[in-house]
Amino acid sequence: PPSRAYPSTRSRPCYPRLVPEDHALVAGLSGAGKSNFLNTLIASTMISYRPEEVQMYILDFKEGIEFNGYLKYRLPSLRSIATNSDKEFALIMFQELEYEFTNRSEQFKKYDVLGIDAYNAIPGVTKFPKLILIFDEIQELFSGSGNDSIVSDCLNIIRKIVAEGRACGIHLVFASQDFRNCSGISSLFSLMSIRVAIRGTDASASSVLDANNTGYKSLADRNPGAAIFNNGAGSAENNTFFQIAHHKPEERNRLLSEFDKFYSEPEQVEKYKEYQTRCFLSTSESNPNNSFNKMISGLKPFKPISKMKDGYGLLLGTGISRNEDLAPSMIKARGDNLLVVTNEFEMALSIFVH
Repeated sequence: PPSRAYPSTRSRPCYPRLVPEDHALVAGLSGAGKSNFLNTLIASTMISYRPEEVQMYILDFKEGIEFNGYLKYRLPSLRSIATNSDKEFALIMFQELEYEFTNRSEQFKKYDVLGIDAYNAIPGVTKFPKLILIFDEIQELFSGSGNDSIVSDCLNIIRKIVAEGRACGIHLVFASQDFRNCSGISSLFSLMSIRVAIRGTDASASSVLDANNTGYKSLADRNPGAAIFNNGAGSAENNTFFQIAHHKPEERNRLLSEFDKFYSEPEQVEKYKEYQTRCFLSTSESNPNNSFNKMISGLKPFKPISKMKDGYGLLLGTGISRNEDLAPSMIKARGDNLLVVTNEFEMALSIFVH
């Protein structure tokens, strides 16, 4: 689809690039521009790369406040979006990245290559896309009294991806208001060389910079949205001051609508039929890939849900651990009933009423 030029900024533009050795840490308080920076990163990636080149995972632990808007558009560049701060959803995404890491590593070994670029240059192979996981408010992963085993499993995968995943084309972008609250991953910071410190408080900005880097102090004298881009693990000599591009919500929605229109064309639907955004805990109305919406729009033919000759199926939703419809079959038999247990009646009712 046609790209849009971003509004001009008040200082020189900065063009950060995720190169093979890079993961990123982004620090910024609420209202300082962190979400705008992440939205700009997502939009510019979709403009610059085709879905088969780059796929993104988005974890939003602010209860869907910022990234929920992506759910209503057909965006094959977005592989998964979780708009609920459920740690199990984070684990599922990390497990998917771990699977990708293992599969790619095996293929690289089979073809005797060292990384994704060398593998994708082999004639005849199915090329792997680069993968970027964007995790906003990652400190919430380590908060509360949730299942510690889930957090531990997440950390084990994070360590593996940070240390070894870059050659496989897997990159992590972690965002937080203050990375001092992320003790679970602090030992990995030296392996995450890209740092973005956004104007706010000194404590927030300094949490991603080297202890001897005092560049954050000058951010207070700059305009709102001023930030430091640093690609040297926070060392002072690698500071680049820049102004975050202001991507207005209405401009972003207009751009996403253009993407949606383009990727809804029959030719594009067929081309990217395997590139469907997986949405965790979304409503059917906001998710174009929901099975109900596919049937209503004609993208999915009406057919019996159950494979049983004398039964019928109930389409209840999408499985959590596997990206497939959850559709149990029922037959005319004693005790073959469904019991739904919940403390949210309206949510339970929405399973059956579209």
